[in-house]
Amino acid sequence: MHAPQIAAFILAAALALPAAAAAQTPQLVPPAAAVCEALAVKMRKAVRLPFVTADIDFTDPISGWRGRACRIAGSGRGLAYTSLETALAAIQKPFADWRLDKSRTATSPNGEMKSFKKDDLIAVVSAEWNPPPGACPAGEPVADCTVKSARKVWSVTVDLIERAR
Repeated sequence: MHAPQIAAFILAAALALPAAAAAQTPQLVPPAAAVCEALAVKMRKAVRLPFVTADIDFTDPISGWRGRACRIAGSGRGLAYTSLETALAAIQKPFADWRLDKSRTATSPNGEMKSFKKDDLIAVVSAEWNPPPGACPAGEPVADCTVKSARKVWSVTVDLIERAR
Protein backbone atom coordinates (compact mmCIF):
# COMPACT_ATOMS: atom_id res chain seq x y z
CA MET A 1 0.00 0.00 0.00
CA HIS A 2 1.42 3.37 -1.01
CA ALA A 3 1.47 6.40 1.34
CA PRO A 4 -1.28 8.09 -0.71
CA GLN A 5 -3.33 4.88 -0.42
CA ILE A 6 -2.82 4.82 3.36
CA ALA A 7 -3.95 8.45 3.55
CA ALA A 8 -6.93 7.70 1.27
CA PHE A 9 -7.95 4.79 3.50
CA ILE A 10 -7.98 7.01 6.58
CA LEU A 11 -9.63 9.83 4.64
CA ALA A 12 -12.44 7.48 3.57
CA ALA A 13 -13.13 6.72 7.23
CA ALA A 14 -13.13 10.43 8.04
CA LEU A 15 -15.62 11.15 5.27
CA ALA A 16 -18.19 9.25 7.27
CA LEU A 17 -18.48 12.38 9.46
CA PRO A 18 -21.78 14.22 9.14
CA ALA A 19 -21.64 16.95 6.48
CA ALA A 20 -22.93 19.56 8.94
CA ALA A 21 -20.07 18.88 11.34
CA ALA A 22 -17.49 19.14 8.55
CA ALA A 23 -18.97 22.48 7.41
CA GLN A 24 -18.62 23.98 10.90
CA THR A 25 -14.99 22.96 11.46
CA PRO A 26 -12.22 25.54 11.47
CA GLN A 27 -9.91 25.99 8.51
CA LEU A 28 -6.35 24.67 8.55
CA VAL A 29 -3.35 26.73 7.49
CA PRO A 30 0.31 25.99 6.89
CA PRO A 31 2.72 27.33 9.50
CA ALA A 32 5.09 30.17 8.65
CA ALA A 33 7.47 29.31 5.82
CA ALA A 34 10.44 29.53 8.21
CA VAL A 35 8.89 26.86 10.48
CA CYS A 36 8.31 24.56 7.53
CA GLU A 37 11.81 25.04 6.15
CA ALA A 38 13.40 24.46 9.58
CA LEU A 39 11.65 21.09 9.81
CA ALA A 40 12.68 20.28 6.22
CA VAL A 41 16.32 20.91 7.18
CA LYS A 42 15.97 18.49 10.12
CA MET A 43 14.38 15.90 7.83
CA ARG A 44 17.23 16.21 5.28
CA LYS A 45 19.81 15.62 8.02
CA ALA A 46 17.94 12.73 9.66
CA VAL A 47 16.83 10.82 6.58
CA ARG A 48 19.35 11.89 3.95
CA LEU A 49 16.82 12.52 1.21
CA PRO A 50 16.49 15.72 -0.84
CA PHE A 51 13.34 17.10 0.81
CA VAL A 52 11.45 19.97 -0.83
CA THR A 53 8.60 22.07 0.54
CA ALA A 54 5.33 23.22 -1.04
CA ASP A 55 1.94 24.56 0.04
CA ILE A 56 -0.82 22.04 -0.72
CA ASP A 57 -4.55 21.57 -0.23
CA PHE A 58 -5.11 19.41 2.85
CA THR A 59 -7.99 17.53 4.43
CA ASP A 60 -7.41 16.17 7.92
CA PRO A 61 -7.99 12.38 7.76
CA ILE A 62 -9.56 12.39 11.23
CA SER A 63 -11.65 15.54 11.59
CA GLY A 64 -12.38 16.20 7.93
CA TRP A 65 -11.20 19.80 8.39
CA ARG A 66 -9.91 21.40 5.22
CA GLY A 67 -7.38 24.03 4.36
CA ARG A 68 -3.76 24.33 3.37
CA ALA A 69 -0.63 22.60 4.65
CA CYS A 70 3.09 22.80 4.16
CA ARG A 71 4.21 19.53 2.56
CA ILE A 72 7.78 18.41 3.08
CA ALA A 73 8.46 15.59 0.62
CA GLY A 74 11.46 13.53 -0.36
CA SER A 75 12.10 10.36 -2.28
CA GLY A 76 15.05 8.32 -3.44
CA ARG A 77 16.91 5.08 -3.08
CA GLY A 78 20.25 3.88 -1.86
CA LEU A 79 19.39 4.46 1.80
CA ALA A 80 20.96 2.07 4.27
CA TYR A 81 17.75 1.11 6.09
CA THR A 82 17.47 -2.65 6.49
CA SER A 83 13.80 -2.52 7.48
CA LEU A 84 10.82 -0.22 7.68
CA GLU A 85 11.42 0.03 11.43
CA THR A 86 14.98 1.36 11.03
CA ALA A 87 13.80 3.85 8.44
CA LEU A 88 10.99 5.03 10.72
CA ALA A 89 13.45 5.53 13.56
CA ALA A 90 15.42 7.99 11.39
CA ILE A 91 12.28 9.64 10.04
CA GLN A 92 10.97 10.26 13.56
CA LYS A 93 14.18 11.87 14.90
CA PRO A 94 13.07 15.43 14.02
CA PHE A 95 9.94 14.80 16.11
CA ALA A 96 11.75 13.74 19.30
CA ASP A 97 10.32 16.70 21.24
CA TRP A 98 6.83 16.34 19.71
CA ARG A 99 3.97 14.28 21.18
CA LEU A 100 2.82 11.20 19.24
CA ASP A 101 -0.84 11.51 18.21
CA LYS A 102 -2.13 7.95 17.87
CA SER A 103 -5.38 9.05 16.23
CA ARG A 104 -3.68 9.37 12.84
CA THR A 105 -1.89 6.07 12.28
CA ALA A 106 -1.98 3.45 9.58
CA THR A 107 0.42 0.69 8.59
CA SER A 108 1.03 -1.55 5.62
CA PRO A 109 3.78 -4.07 4.84
CA ASN A 110 5.88 -1.35 3.20
CA GLY A 111 4.71 1.87 4.85
CA GLU A 112 3.38 3.69 7.83
CA MET A 113 1.61 6.94 8.66
CA LYS A 114 1.89 8.65 12.04
CA SER A 115 0.99 12.02 13.45
CA PHE A 116 2.81 14.24 15.91
CA LYS A 117 1.71 17.38 17.79
CA LYS A 118 3.69 20.28 19.19
CA ASP A 119 2.03 23.42 20.48
CA ASP A 120 -0.45 24.42 17.72
CA LEU A 121 1.26 22.31 15.04
CA ILE A 122 0.25 18.91 13.70
CA ALA A 123 2.58 16.87 11.50
CA VAL A 124 1.14 13.96 9.52
CA VAL A 125 4.12 11.81 8.53
CA SER A 126 3.93 9.09 5.85
CA ALA A 127 6.81 6.84 4.84
CA GLU A 128 6.93 3.94 2.44
CA TRP A 129 9.28 1.95 0.27
CA ASN A 130 8.54 0.32 -3.05
CA PRO A 131 10.56 -1.99 -5.26
CA PRO A 132 12.11 -0.45 -8.36
CA PRO A 133 10.24 -1.15 -11.61
CA GLY A 134 10.62 -4.77 -12.70
CA ALA A 135 12.15 -5.96 -9.41
CA CYS A 136 9.13 -8.08 -8.45
CA PRO A 137 6.76 -10.26 -10.47
CA ALA A 138 3.65 -8.40 -11.66
CA GLY A 139 0.79 -8.77 -9.22
CA GLU A 140 2.99 -9.98 -6.37
CA PRO A 141 2.20 -8.26 -3.06
CA VAL A 142 4.97 -5.95 -1.89
CA ALA A 143 5.14 -7.93 1.37
CA ASP A 144 6.21 -11.01 -0.62
CA CYS A 145 8.80 -9.19 -2.71
CA THR A 146 12.42 -9.40 -1.59
CA VAL A 147 14.37 -6.26 -2.45
CA LYS A 148 17.84 -5.37 -1.18
CA SER A 149 17.86 -2.25 0.99
CA ALA A 150 19.94 -0.23 -1.47
CA ARG A 151 17.37 -0.82 -4.26
CA LYS A 152 14.25 0.17 -2.28
CA VAL A 153 12.68 3.42 -3.44
CA TRP A 154 11.70 5.48 -0.39
CA SER A 155 9.03 8.18 -0.29
CA VAL A 156 8.52 10.32 2.81
CA THR A 157 6.04 13.15 3.26
CA VAL A 158 5.29 15.42 6.17
CA ASP A 159 2.14 17.54 6.02
CA LEU A 160 2.49 20.34 8.57
CA ILE A 161 -0.66 22.20 9.62
CA GLU A 162 -2.18 24.37 12.29
CA ARG A 163 -5.69 25.67 12.93
CA ALA A 164 -6.55 29.02 11.42
CA ARG A 165 -7.06 31.77 13.98
